[in-house]
Amino acid sequence: MLCVSVCPKGQLREDKGLNKRGIKPIKFLGKNCTGCALCAVICPDVAIEVYK
Repeated sequence: MLCVSVCPKGQLREDKGLNKRGIKPIKFLGKNCTGCALCAVICPDVAIEVYK
């Protein structure tokens, strides 16, 4: 949930359902993403890649 808290445009949300591992994944809305990559920098699992 760290990535959700740092997104300046609010483009990341916690998904409602659980994935196969029992974890609530993050959903990318993608409407107004500026490509700042703050989400990728703060992600402890290194699970986010940002392409400009």
